[in-house]
Amino acid sequence: MHKKLSFQLFGSPQIYLDDEPVFFSFSKVNALLYYLVVHSSVSRNEAAGILWPNKSEKSAKKNLRNTIYQANKELDAEVIVSPNKTILQLSNCLTISSDVERFSADPMFYLDEYRDEFLKGFYLKDSEMFDLWTVKMRSSFEQKFIRACYQKVEHDIKVNRLEDVEKNIRRLIAIDEYDERNYQMLMEFYQNSDRSGKVIETYYELANLLGAEMAIDPSEKTREIYEQTLTIVHQKEEQKSSFNNRFYGRTKEIEVLEGHLSCFTKKRSFHSVLVQGDAGVGKTALCQQVLKYATEKKLLRSPAIKQNRNFLCGFGEKSLIN
Repeated sequence: MHKKLSFQLFGSPQIYLDDEPVFFSFSKVNALLYYLVVHSSVSRNEAAGILWPNKSEKSAKKNLRNTIYQANKELDAEVIVSPNKTILQLSNCLTISSDVERFSADPMFYLDEYRDEFLKGFYLKDSEMFDLWTVKMRSSFEQKFIRACYQKVEHDIKVNRLEDVEKNIRRLIAIDEYDERNYQMLMEFYQNSDRSGKVIETYYELANLLGAEMAIDPSEKTREIYEQTLTIVHQKEEQKSSFNNRFYGRTKEIEVLEGHLSCFTKKRSFHSVLVQGDAGVGKTALCQQVLKYATEKKLLRSPAIKQNRNFLCGFGEKSLIN
């Protein structure tokens, strides 16, 4: 049975052997394994030059042999092999997997594999070439993540799969907190989700950041989204105020209608009621408002009931309030 060797290289790096974490005595063992996982194979000269750039060729190659020995000993298997005298690669005697491999194969599908930047916090003393390689790969993976994240957010919004949208936009903001495009995208998402309070909160989050760090205001486009939201909030307040004034003094009637409608939807005993009054006093408006409230509060859950609003209106208008 093959052993399983897995690598977590996004965020703080970790190597697992059969799901158990492995720790090596020398960080260059880790570095060599990380490099091989990303590149599959590497020449001995390249590996020696990257890990020991300040050593002579003879000394660097000796250190490389010792590092390979230590890796294979700690893992109790011939993990690093040399099919010829010049090439190093990982053996197929183990089942090897990595988050980098999965993410690289399909960034959108494996977007969550990118937990944080590549080899976060890993540092190799006196190995400038390895550090330069790390920075290069870190930038490459980050850019790939940003592209895939934008694509996934756009796709999820299009197909109305919204559970991860906010989280992924926040991940983009965490990478570059000064990029207004991400705040604008988040504000528009909140606006379309009827979450005006979150739009306003996000606007002031950005305004405070830009003001404190750069002494500037949000852009015109950001301000426009914010002001659109304020208009929506004001319109809702006006509508609410209009309704409260229009139906002032009708509390008892509303309670009767809501009570019988609740019993009706819950299949309990209810009474038909007839709404009577002079023309234009608001009989229909009163019934419709009760139905609207019940729908918003998700009291009307049956698809058949939702599809026949004429029946509901008829039911409401046949309620009796003297």
